[in-house]
Amino acid sequence: MLVDDSWELDFNCGRCPDTGAKRGRNRPQNWSEDVIAATMVALGTSLPELMTAIAAIRKGHPEITVGNIVGANVLNCLFVIGAAAAARPLSIPPNFYSFHFPAMLIILYSFRYFIFRNRDGRFKKMQGAWLLGVYLVHLILQYVLNIGTVGR
Repeated sequence: MLVDDSWELDFNCGRCPDTGAKRGRNRPQNWSEDVIAATMVALGTSLPELMTAIAAIRKGHPEITVGNIVGANVLNCLFVIGAAAAARPLSIPPNFYSFHFPAMLIILYSFRYFIFRNRDGRFKKMQGAWLLGVYLVHLILQYVLNIGTVGR
């Protein structure tokens, strides 16, 4: 089944027309393709976790949410990046250590602080708002500063 799906994806992607968006006509002038692609991939890979979290909370099992999200991030960081790097060396943007890494540390330390502070085992609304705000600031700065292009 996996081989069949891979073949179908490869076959159909090869048949995609060369659209104006693909050539950059419908893209805002100052936004790099890397930033747009990273945002779309992040959205596409995060929506399943979001839907699982919403379903778990609605069914009265919010504890599944944190495990699902942390597990998916561990899988993405270790397995996906590791497998991709094993197949072919990955390019690291020059601004990774000055922009993305500090943002990642802010999120990690915020998450850790919230876990240690909340002895009742629950995230508070303000803590969720903080994490969402950090993400939005990171996303907006990425677009405004046009951060994310990899040297070719």
